[in-house]
Amino acid sequence: MKNLHLLLIAFIAPVLAFSAPQVAKLTVVEGHVYNHNASPESKTIIVNIPDISGWIKNTVYFTQVDKNDNFKITFKLYVAQDAQLLQEGLSTQPLIQDFIIHPGDKIHINLDFKTLTNISFSGSAAKTNNNLFDYLTHYVNFRTEIERTHLYNVHEADKYKDAVHNLLDELTRRTTDFETKVKANEETQTWLDNNLKIYAYNSFASRYISDNRYAVDQTQLSAYTSLKPEDINTFFNPRLINAEAYKLLHVLLPKHTNDDLYAQYSPQFIAMIDDTAKKYNNQLLGDLLRGAALHVTIAEANTADFYKNKAVFDGIKAPYLKVALARRYKVQKFDNNVKQKMVSSFNQRLAGTPAGKVIDSLIAAHKNQVIYVDVWATWCGPCIGEMPNSKKMAEKYQGKNVAFAYICTYSPKEEWETVSAKLGSGR
Repeated sequence: MKNLHLLLIAFIAPVLAFSAPQVAKLTVVEGHVYNHNASPESKTIIVNIPDISGWIKNTVYFTQVDKNDNFKITFKLYVAQDAQLLQEGLSTQPLIQDFIIHPGDKIHINLDFKTLTNISFSGSAAKTNNNLFDYLTHYVNFRTEIERTHLYNVHEADKYKDAVHNLLDELTRRTTDFETKVKANEETQTWLDNNLKIYAYNSFASRYISDNRYAVDQTQLSAYTSLKPEDINTFFNPRLINAEAYKLLHVLLPKHTNDDLYAQYSPQFIAMIDDTAKKYNNQLLGDLLRGAALHVTIAEANTADFYKNKAVFDGIKAPYLKVALARRYKVQKFDNNVKQKMVSSFNQRLAGTPAGKVIDSLIAAHKNQVIYVDVWATWCGPCIGEMPNSKKMAEKYQGKNVAFAYICTYSPKEEWETVSAKLGSGR
């Protein structure tokens, strides 16, 4: 009977499994760098743990490669999820796009800086990660496949969706063949299968948002993306987090407008989030939706609003999400304080100078408005290159209590007039 009880517990829904308290465990990623002289400037190895922010400002841990070309990174981890391995240097491409890591793992990685496709894992989760690296390096990469098949050139939304579904079917067949060939374990199969579907759903959402020029109707976005309930519960499962799924949260949030995204943490808004979690019987999804809303507040540097809505934060049950959000809040608050000191110092230095009078006149002319100041020069290529984007921003905020001022510096008046006329801005 005892064994039967254990068997039943193993098959309880993910939401119940998630209700058990999570405990962070010490986790190790270590390894050796071969042919370090092929990239001698790369002396830092970084483990990137995607968190609620998705792909921006994730949790990172790093260490220096020692004199024997070894490295060791130790950190605490709450849940099993995918991570990335990067090297310090000019390249933005990770050494390892995705590898799976569990709390308490001790993973060893052999890196070859001369041939970056020659990477091997040993220790914890070795078979899973060797298979995963082989698959992503040599078999299937959804983003690459969309580019290869030129699907971005399919202009009609419904035809694009049909084309992606056809591509998904093809890649699923290839993935199944790979899983059979390498005798992939259940965890590898789950991650690979989810990854394909998540990329497809994200592709649909991105296409809808792009086609509608970011004026998003939440109901229509959800309908176009067509997320299936069974997929949602597979994607947002605490047994193994696939970080790409974080990018789908905006499809599931009950409120999605262009300008005041998640701005109101009303009881009704929180109730809608909780209803969404109950609809799918998924507590983790509810935590993630709350976290996504709060993260946008932090990302907009609005730490005061984050603190004011601490009750929303306190309602999150998942420790790993709370830790990530608290860290982002702390970092952003520090950044805000630094910026305030810089602005104060800047204003003090400007006081009584011609430049100070310009700023004072702008403030006087646009009281109670947000003032966007673009400082540029006629000889500055990047400045001029950004002007079209600045114009788009000005059009977006037209009539919304935002003033745009363009200050051209260190440029002859004749050149300023000529370039300004061509740009249609900067005067």
